[in-house]
Amino acid sequence: KKGLAEDYYLVFEDYKTAQHIEPVPDSERSAHYYTTHFPVVKDGSARGTRLRPVFDWRGSNDLQSLPPTIDNSLLGPLMVTRLFEHVLWSDLRQAFLNFRCPTATRKAHAFIICNPKDGSFEYFRFRGMPMGARSSPGGMQAGSSIIVEVANENTENRLRREDGLQTLSSSTIIQDALFNSELDSAEVEGLEPQALLSPSRAAQDLLLALQKKTAEARSR
Repeated sequence: KKGLAEDYYLVFEDYKTAQHIEPVPDSERSAHYYTTHFPVVKDGSARGTRLRPVFDWRGSNDLQSLPPTIDNSLLGPLMVTRLFEHVLWSDLRQAFLNFRCPTATRKAHAFIICNPKDGSFEYFRFRGMPMGARSSPGGMQAGSSIIVEVANENTENRLRREDGLQTLSSSTIIQDALFNSELDSAEVEGLEPQALLSPSRAAQDLLLALQKKTAEARSR
């Protein structure tokens, strides 16, 4: 179809602008797993997505350990929505693409596109969890559950401050003890089973931080 290649390329330009994908470093191109993809056109789509890429992740699915599935059924979440007057729903596509994965996972989600202007090939990888990958649903559930817990805790702390009560934010403790310190990349990407026989450095740092905060709270 005339103009399809140009329009398809612009879809990935939008992905780059939104920071859903990033270029594969030249020195790492041979260390990635690349998948095939093709455009799907839906004229007059009510969803507003006329042209979208579809990826075949079957080749990379077996490279990843599957995270646990938290929600095995939609019945529970749907029943919970009946308890509230207002309910907020989010776009699954945005939820998947806006998560951020460690480098080891990104290497399994690479692809190549052709620039229609000069015929050159460009190498990219997803920064988040692409739709269709076997590990994405469990990963999104695990990640979103953490976000929900942090949001609930922040709300509780805000209400306690308004009532003049003391607060103890474990999300702040985790942020200070883990994310603001220099961690081995394996702590983020996943430790080997043998390394789990004893507490990792991250676990030890978090334990010390929690003990310190608990002692401070009890001394007030």
